[in-house]
Amino acid sequence: MPAVPSMAAFLSGTDHTSLGYIVINLNPIALGLGIIQIHWYGLAYVLAIFVALTAILRYADGLGVPRAHIWNIFLGAALAGLIGGRLYYVIQQPDLVEHFIKDPINIIAVWNGGMAYFGAIFLATPTAAYLAWRAGLSPWLAMDIAALFGAVGQMFGRLGNLVNGDIVGYAAGHPAVSATVCATAPCLAYVNDPRVLSWATAYLNPGSFVAQFGVPYQPAAAYEILWNLTALALLWPLRFYLPRNVRAGAFFSLYVALYSVSQIVIFFARSNIFVTFLGISTLKQAQWTGLFTLIGIMLFYFVVVQRFGETWDHDPEHPIPPPPGAGDPVPVSAGMASVAPSRPTSDTPSRPDHPVVSQSGGSSNTPSGSEPGASGDAPVRRTASRSTSKARQPMTTVTAATDLPAKRSDAPSASVSTPTPTIQPGSDRPPRQSVGRPQSSAPRRRSGRQ
Repeated sequence: MPAVPSMAAFLSGTDHTSLGYIVINLNPIALGLGIIQIHWYGLAYVLAIFVALTAILRYADGLGVPRAHIWNIFLGAALAGLIGGRLYYVIQQPDLVEHFIKDPINIIAVWNGGMAYFGAIFLATPTAAYLAWRAGLSPWLAMDIAALFGAVGQMFGRLGNLVNGDIVGYAAGHPAVSATVCATAPCLAYVNDPRVLSWATAYLNPGSFVAQFGVPYQPAAAYEILWNLTALALLWPLRFYLPRNVRAGAFFSLYVALYSVSQIVIFFARSNIFVTFLGISTLKQAQWTGLFTLIGIMLFYFVVVQRFGETWDHDPEHPIPPPPGAGDPVPVSAGMASVAPSRPTSDTPSRPDHPVVSQSGGSSNTPSGSEPGASGDAPVRRTASRSTSKARQPMTTVTAATDLPAKRSDAPSASVSTPTPTIQPGSDRPPRQSVGRPQSSAPRRRSGRQ
């Protein structure tokens, strides 16, 4: 096969430009502690998660979303993303049965590389939306936050691919790297060779994942990083504008569309298996996935997001409440016995079917504001509730102080200096405080209604 000229030589029509390629001799294992091995790929993922998580926490602050919501969603969505990315990679491999099905430990061997980012999107996105919906947060906004996490973190994950050599393009020339160049690891070197693409990468370490050691390949992982940077430069200024001025979910849709386009373009330079579909045999698996994802996300935005999504109206000055259990008090429902009793006013009418106990012990059905009975007693409080049947309903009294002894309602009661609130079973009303008038020492009689 003839040598592939450098890009500059290709554009100028000559191959005499003295350029070169990058030689990498790095062990994919960064640190070995007995049976424990720490890989550069794993460290890259830790760095990606840390930086991306910091970015979305600050993003949430600017949107008025408590960080407790983000933590609750992040843990489940991140785990789903790792599982989805790994499984989607596994099912695409030509040696699926021999290498993965017959030896299942290889399915979880993520330290050897192999994550399909589309799989992470397909599983992490609905997981984040569902967790947000359960927490009472907008699922559309959760997808936007997840998109920012991916846009920021993905480029750092690709650094692990550069070290491993598991994402490379086609061979960019076939010279043999001299034995004197980067003979011992760790080593990085640049070799001048006019016959080779100037930014190509050649791997020498036996632990690398390239097909041939010492052969320069197009650095597909570096292409991914450059595309990530370009997409982030476009998305970063829109991270607040789109949810607030267009609608939540638009940021996520734009991010997925940009990533889909990147896979369609970059895989023209990546070495991968062609998949024949609809009579077309010039596209690879990731390109087909990117094409259908691009069509799907456009339909998703115009049919679903435009119809059901809403603009985000919160900000740091008007944040949404944190989830229960995050340190803020939980509001008490109205009608509970813990609600503070309210003092009735003189304008509150008594309904005819709510007898009023007077100080002398008699009862009156006279509405408030009418002339009282012959005794001239003023109403004290209501002690009976509406009854739906003619049968006598038991009367229950709940006192505000829990240390007061319980008394029978029909037993004589002594003079009470501090009135107690009452609440009836089945009533939605909070207990009412009785009017603070001196009580008569005469025994209190029950209402005449039987």
